[in-house]
Amino acid sequence: PTPTPYNEGAWYSDPHMKNAYSLQWNFGVQQQLDNTTQLSVNYVGSGNRRQPLGTYYNVALTPGPGAWRDRAPYPLFRANNYQTSWGRSNYHALQAQLNKRFSSGLTFGLNYTWGKAIDIGCTGYFTEGCSQQDPYNFNIDRSVTGTDLTHMFNVSWVYELPFGTGKMFDAGSSVANYIIGGWQLNGILMFASGQPYTVVINGDIGNTGMANGRYRPNLVGDPNMS
Repeated sequence: PTPTPYNEGAWYSDPHMKNAYSLQWNFGVQQQLDNTTQLSVNYVGSGNRRQPLGTYYNVALTPGPGAWRDRAPYPLFRANNYQTSWGRSNYHALQAQLNKRFSSGLTFGLNYTWGKAIDIGCTGYFTEGCSQQDPYNFNIDRSVTGTDLTHMFNVSWVYELPFGTGKMFDAGSSVANYIIGGWQLNGILMFASGQPYTVVINGDIGNTGMANGRYRPNLVGDPNMS
C-alpha cells in the first residue's frame, strides 16, 4: 500500500453545491400571407446558471519546471476531479417558420434557425470530458458549446397526387380510379451546419499535474500559407 492516502484518486464535489436553474424568454411576430399560408419570426433566448462544472483541481497554480506539487495549493495532496455549481451557459436564436395548410393537394412547412450556444469549456458532470485549461480561471474557456449548431433548416411536405375520382386525371373508371387514386408524396429534409471540433494535446505539457490532458495548441504563423 502507498505510505499516504493523499496519493489516492477520488471524485470530489463542492460541499456548497447549489441547485441549477434556467431562464427562458422569447419574442415573435406572425403574418398571414394568404388564407392558407402563415409566416412567423421569433427570437428565442435562454440562460442557465449554477450548472454542474466538473474540472481537475489542486493542480499547480502556474506552469513551470520541477515538481508541480510544490506549486499547488495543497502540496501533500494529488490533483483530483472536482465538481462545483459554477457552470453557466446561454443560447440565442432567430427562428423563422413558413407553414401552408392543406390546400390544392399540398401542405408544407419550412423552418430555419440561426442560433448560438455558449458555455464554459463544458457544463456537465465528470463524464462529460470538460476541457478547462486553467481550473483557477475557467472563464477564459467561455466559447461555443460542443453541441452548437449555428444553422438548421428543415422542410417537410405532403402532396396529394392528382389522380382518381374528381381529380385532374380522372380515369373514368371506378376500378382504375381506386387503383391510381389516394396516393401522396411525402418528404422531410434537414440541413445543419457541423458541430465545433476542439483540437487538444495529450500529456501534461505545462507540468501542472493536469492529468486529463486538456491542453489546446496555440496557432503559430499563418495557417493559410500556399
